[in-house]
Amino acid sequence: MKRRLRRRVFELLDPTSIETPLEWGLTGIIFSFIFVDISTMIIGTSDALGGIWQALFRLISSMSMTVFTLEYILRLWSAPEDRSRRFNRRTTGRLHYLITPMALVDLLALTPLACAIFLPGHTIIAYTSHIFVMLKLARYSSALRTLGDVIRAERRTVIAASFIMVSILISSATLMWGLECRAQPKAFNSIPNAMWWAVSTITTLGYGDIVPITPLGKILGGIVSIAGVSMISLPAAILATGFAREIGKQNFIVTFSIVSRVPLFADLDASRLTQITGLLKPLVVPARYVIIRRGETPEAVYFITAGEVEIDLPGGHTTLLHEGDFFGDVNLIDREAKRSRNVTATRPCRLLVLDLDDFDTLMEGWPDMREKVVDFARRHEQPEDPAVMAVKA
Repeated sequence: MKRRLRRRVFELLDPTSIETPLEWGLTGIIFSFIFVDISTMIIGTSDALGGIWQALFRLISSMSMTVFTLEYILRLWSAPEDRSRRFNRRTTGRLHYLITPMALVDLLALTPLACAIFLPGHTIIAYTSHIFVMLKLARYSSALRTLGDVIRAERRTVIAASFIMVSILISSATLMWGLECRAQPKAFNSIPNAMWWAVSTITTLGYGDIVPITPLGKILGGIVSIAGVSMISLPAAILATGFAREIGKQNFIVTFSIVSRVPLFADLDASRLTQITGLLKPLVVPARYVIIRRGETPEAVYFITAGEVEIDLPGGHTTLLHEGDFFGDVNLIDREAKRSRNVTATRPCRLLVLDLDDFDTLMEGWPDMREKVVDFARRHEQPEDPAVMAVKA
């Protein structure tokens, strides 16, 4: 009983498997408290609004801290139920969980509570500590999780680029101090002061509070400015490339999973499935968009990754297809038939499209597949419209 309850608590708090209305509701409550807590912190610093609603803001902050404390305790208690089984040891499992990044974020989010208890008179510290609450959003953001994966994957490259930037920073600050310290003894009285100039120049901010006045100093400043443009863009380019690669990898895994479940491709090996996956093109359509229109010639086969489509039938009847199903043209070999039915998206849909031109390219390399495709298509064609097939996964 205790194990079952702990398992259920873990499932309710796990942001990677939000499926039931209760899980969505609990996640929404936590997310709302995060948003409200940050909002009250921002508004509370305003003299015009903070003074009037100060009591209400304190109440909201107390409620938020209560919810976050309870969440932290429940996450710690249910940690042994993690699917990765990293924390399932009775004695050390929870200790291991305590040092994970998100557990540390949850602990830091309780800093405002600690400030209220131990530092009641330090208003500035209490307000600024609420920024740790914002870090909790990382748990519910797939984009931030992906960015974390990218940083881990590209850490060696990022570290190398950072080392180059630090080397340029120290070198340029040291040289500028040597060139300007006599001409401007107050502005460039030390290398740390020169580093402030180097940082603002390399980042192209150029505050103008410290500038070189000697000819050699100006030449060095120009060189550092040009070098800064390229060096600052280097980490951004590395992360952007890694982010695109990670998104592409995730999309490929999802697409591969969908393709492998299609009955037509069920008995293909991994290399052929990979080739098909590479030919599929994503397509996003809004609700009520007509994907296949009456009277058009065959063009493609469509695989539904999200959403719902409706196929018209005689007598005003319809049939619905959902995620994992696919539909399209059976006339992959004979392209003469015209469509006689509409296929319409009932709500926003994400589709994967296999164009007939790509299909032809595919069949050229797989002669044995042609007869199988034609036979499969004929067995799944719609009696009311022989040019259209619809298959439910």
